[in-house]
Amino acid sequence: MQGMQEKAIKAKEAREQVVNYLNLCCISKFMANKILMVLILSIVLIVSGCTGSSTESQSTQNIQEVAPVSDSPSEEATFQGEVKEFSLTAKKFSFTPGEITIKKGDTVRLTITSEDTTHGFSLPDFGVNEQIPSGETLSVEFIADKSGEFTFRCSVFCGSGHGGMSGTLIVRD
Repeated sequence: MQGMQEKAIKAKEAREQVVNYLNLCCISKFMANKILMVLILSIVLIVSGCTGSSTESQSTQNIQEVAPVSDSPSEEATFQGEVKEFSLTAKKFSFTPGEITIKKGDTVRLTITSEDTTHGFSLPDFGVNEQIPSGETLSVEFIADKSGEFTFRCSVFCGSGHGGMSGTLIVRD
């Protein structure tokens, strides 16, 4: 009987050792997971800090080169057009209005609102390419210095109908 009691005590001790070992393993795995999570978060913060754009680069992004002003009259600048203002709405998958007509020489001021998602407004013939975040409004200004029909498009992918999201700027002499 004494041999059986010894075996039972040894089995109990062995069971306790296994439980203690498993508890230590679980704690170690938990600590390892915590350390791994801290490392991953640190790397993400470092990378986002290194690749984030600075306010200086954002503020200088929309600066355009300006030609020097001369006191003598120029043949090109004999007529200055009017300032024409238009409000455009961008939404999947159209611009409203889809057609704008102006005169050559007019200064065009577009106020563009994106209603549903981020859209772009690209009018490459006049050097315009802007991004309009969802729910925001952006103003674009340029001089219509050439006549003809020019296509403006959404320059930010906005879904399955993105390719057809365009409009026409008509500049008459």
